[in-house]
Amino acid sequence: MKLSLKSTQMLVGLLCIFVFYEVAKPYQSSNENLTQYEKLYDQLMHLEPDFNQSAFVQNFTFQRDVGKFTLASGKLYLCKPVMNRVCAAVFVGNGQFQFTPPIEAERKQLYRFYETESLNQEFNFLFIIFADRTLLEFYKKLTFTSNQVDKDVIKQVKYALKYMGKPKRKEFDPEIMKTFLDFESNGLFYAHFSKKKSNPMFFVIDPYEPEEIRFMRRPKRDRFGESREIVSQFHKNRDYQLGVDLSYESKETIKVLDYKIDVDIPKNFNFSASAEIKFSAIGDEQRWIYFNLYHDLEVDSVSGADGQKVEFFKGKENPYVWLECSPPLEKNQSYSIKIYYHGELFTVREDWVFIKSSIGWYPRINVRKKATFDLTFHTPADFDFVSVGKKVFTETKDKVTTTRWIAKKPIRNASFNIGKFNKYSLKDEKIPPTTVYSTKSYPRSMDRLRINRETEIEVGSDIGNSMGFFQQMFGKSPVDAFYATEIPGFHGEAFPGLIHLSWATFQLSVFNRFQSDARGYAQIFRAHEVAHQWWGIGVDFRTYHDQWLSEGFSQYSGIWYMQLILEDNEKFFEILKEWRDEIMRNRKNLFGSGQEAGPIWLGYRTSSSSTRGDYSLIVYRKGAWVLHMLRNMLIDLKTMNEDRFMNLMKDFYTTYLHKQASTQDFQKIVEKHAGMDMEWFFKQWVYGTDIPTYKFAYKSEKTPEGKYKVMCRVEQLDVPVDFQMIVPLHIEFSEGRYYKLKIWVKGPLSEMQLPLMPYKPKKIVFNDMESVLCKVKNVKYK
Repeated sequence: MKLSLKSTQMLVGLLCIFVFYEVAKPYQSSNENLTQYEKLYDQLMHLEPDFNQSAFVQNFTFQRDVGKFTLASGKLYLCKPVMNRVCAAVFVGNGQFQFTPPIEAERKQLYRFYETESLNQEFNFLFIIFADRTLLEFYKKLTFTSNQVDKDVIKQVKYALKYMGKPKRKEFDPEIMKTFLDFESNGLFYAHFSKKKSNPMFFVIDPYEPEEIRFMRRPKRDRFGESREIVSQFHKNRDYQLGVDLSYESKETIKVLDYKIDVDIPKNFNFSASAEIKFSAIGDEQRWIYFNLYHDLEVDSVSGADGQKVEFFKGKENPYVWLECSPPLEKNQSYSIKIYYHGELFTVREDWVFIKSSIGWYPRINVRKKATFDLTFHTPADFDFVSVGKKVFTETKDKVTTTRWIAKKPIRNASFNIGKFNKYSLKDEKIPPTTVYSTKSYPRSMDRLRINRETEIEVGSDIGNSMGFFQQMFGKSPVDAFYATEIPGFHGEAFPGLIHLSWATFQLSVFNRFQSDARGYAQIFRAHEVAHQWWGIGVDFRTYHDQWLSEGFSQYSGIWYMQLILEDNEKFFEILKEWRDEIMRNRKNLFGSGQEAGPIWLGYRTSSSSTRGDYSLIVYRKGAWVLHMLRNMLIDLKTMNEDRFMNLMKDFYTTYLHKQASTQDFQKIVEKHAGMDMEWFFKQWVYGTDIPTYKFAYKSEKTPEGKYKVMCRVEQLDVPVDFQMIVPLHIEFSEGRYYKLKIWVKGPLSEMQLPLMPYKPKKIVFNDMESVLCKVKNVKYK
């Protein structure tokens, strides 16, 4: 094996050179029927301690980034080599793990789980896998001899491996597989440790993740298998110390440029396809790469651009397709492969077709990256079909319809729908050509639901009206044609020029079963999915931390549209109040206990085994509330003119159209239109979790001039002392007269005198128009 420069930099003296030769030599196996992937998988799953490599340990400490391991006393065994490489070790005895996240947001996240911002965890078992300096460090500081291995230690190692490997589908953590298949020494480090076997913790450094450091645990109430959930995740500590801008960091090893996919969906719905994928190599000397593919799909063969067979592996129900690159990929070079695959992608009930994976039906590297698509589908002629992209060809022959769809501009997700549909075309020159596809009939087994269907015309009305409204509020639609299709599920999905809508939104009888008062919710649901053409597709979000720019924005767009189309302000505020109450009472029982919800900034990580449902609650609904607060902060209370907020949204959309935007990018646009620094606002509402309670009191007295002096007192509770907000007041007088103004509320207590009033106030509404996400208590002025 030829050593690369990055490998030789690790070597110190002859001992280190000897160690590396023994560690990194390519693996040779007598079983030529297995792929290199299978050989590696088999050896990893049979890792066990080496009794010839045992060391007595006392007060030995080693640190990996912000994670510190102290082995107070016990035995450390190196594990037997994998691919002729010593890459694992196990410790039994008394040990301690210390861990403090380097940023405030993650320290608070750790506190939500463990009520401490700096974890100090004892353990009696530690299992590690590494591709860093660990082996050299052990050899330098410890003396290894022969020592018998307790059978219980071997059992514990096998148990630890269950969290990484799944024997049924021959799946193992992909970052570990790729590291060793490519013979890398890339800083990978994986630690499984526990004091109680069934309650392990994990500390991982993954070189293929932008946020490389992860601290994980076994989920609460995990009774059905060995899995892990993230508690804290962040970049390397050194990156924060150096102030590196990590917002655009990517750890991809290849970049997909173009897909040419040919799909066959016969009458029996046995799915098969070929995907020609053009990509460029980002990492050098890559011997293996992998794609994600829906687990029920099987790969038949893979070939290169020259037609030569490519070795691959995909276990049954394994979500990864591994491809061997021979010769290894060269950095910045372009390649092409063709994957043939088939499997059970559909569930069919009469004429109702459910697509099991709307985004996993083709091989992909990263759901966040974009590529161009050339899609050809062969479908039963008596079924209707629609896809993303522009339809450039259609032909029916021998009861098979062939259509071709092209997306010339790179898109992130491609999908389709198939079924027997009624079609309704909207005729409105103000919006792109739009067609609604609704199911013609449901399975007979659903007759018991007593379906009271809304027609595709009624649903289409919301589709067309919301598209027109969003074009007016945000800017021109980013797509030239639009399809809305019904699916047999209870969710919605959005793709470029295509949305999937739950069958429930086409019938009020079912919708009413899931909403006590369905009025307005159908409009919000439909408009939310339409709004994704602007938020999430038109303007993409940069990282999972910024996903509220898609989901929160679309949620508020939906309720904003509902307010307009129903001409019902009361319903608009009623729904906002419902969301507010859900956010404020989240997991609070009679005694006020329950794990606190995380901030919007956590994205999908707001949801965990102890914070179920928080993703939709925080990212969708609280995210929508943030937009509502900004809207009311910018409104002109004298004229009720909303131009500033609408200009803000248009500016953000046009500035970042076809780009990825971050929360910081949005903040800059907000500051531009608000005319002030908004760091305080985003710190409180996006990065923070505090929600204020206000005690409001006022008194008025008549002046000698016949006017009225109004004194207000506001107590701000349940938030830090530096918390501040702009809060509108609505002052009512007799004979229908009123006056509106905004006040700054800062700190625990604010006292102020309002401008002199010409009339005696009958009532003052604090937090008019539900302008702040808060709880208000009206009290007497003392």
